[in-house]
Amino acid sequence: MTLPADRLSVRDRQAIDLADRLRRQIGQWLNLRGIITATVGISPYVDPADRPSVVICMNACAAQALLHDLGELQSGMFGLPFAPYPHIDGR
Repeated sequence: MTLPADRLSVRDRQAIDLADRLRRQIGQWLNLRGIITATVGISPYVDPADRPSVVICMNACAAQALLHDLGELQSGMFGLPFAPYPHIDGR
């Protein structure tokens, strides 16, 4: 169900914009890594504190790629060697 834009609050619009920007960024990030089997769903909402927020749902392929890149970021921050997460299918 789509609500007319004039019925959305400012926070609703901000949450929708946040979800849209995040959806595009994650899509580009996956594409740059050549990951075509990933599915990612991003849903906007306004949390109880009236802040624009999103819920992210992803399959194992996308989650493994995210864990891998976050691990590289973290190991770079702490100067530790990076050990990649194994693929779900055992590779």
